[in-house]
Amino acid sequence: MANFKGHALPGSFFLIVGLWWSVKYPLKYFHQKGLKKNRLSHQQQRIEIIEGALKTLFAVIGILAEQFVPDGPHLHLYHADGWTKLMNWQHSTMYLFFGVSGIMDMLTYLYSHIVPLGLDRMVLAMAVFVEGNLIGFVLFPPFGRPEWDQKDMDNIMFITMCFCWHYVVAICITAVNHSLVYCFLTRVKRHAGGEIIGIQKLKSDDAYQSTLLSGSDEE
Repeated sequence: MANFKGHALPGSFFLIVGLWWSVKYPLKYFHQKGLKKNRLSHQQQRIEIIEGALKTLFAVIGILAEQFVPDGPHLHLYHADGWTKLMNWQHSTMYLFFGVSGIMDMLTYLYSHIVPLGLDRMVLAMAVFVEGNLIGFVLFPPFGRPEWDQKDMDNIMFITMCFCWHYVVAICITAVNHSLVYCFLTRVKRHAGGEIIGIQKLKSDDAYQSTLLSGSDEE
């Protein structure tokens, strides 16, 4: 929403999160220093999951508010007369990435044995980068295509959003590939009796052959 309400909503979100983090991270620091370690470890994990869920909920509310206000685009990006409410689409894209960050926060603490360490912070950094990136930059068109009007604000806004949408696709592809690899290795581990990768089996075979060779030498 290209008005005060449209900017007050994400501003309130960042203010609430900032105030919460100013309390959470000192608590986390003292916890890591050993204060009440056994009692707070499980509670901290629950807090992180709840925080991720709330972050995702706020992002969904923000997207719905930007898209379905009375004068919003209602998921229509382009009409015959041009782009539709690109300011709303920009805010929706920003909310989208913070929603992905919230989902990653939950996955990190629900499936810590699957999700790589630090991936939640990387996705959060990407969300912050996207927020700053949506301020605007210029991309040149591919060779042979009509030249973009670099002075047209609608074109600039669409290019930056399109660039950010490619990030979403990249995240989805990475997540799918990570899940497929994990399922494949889990199946291989079951069939190999605890072996995760073929290199470990090769090492055991080499050790077995070395034992046989040493035995034949002694004979």
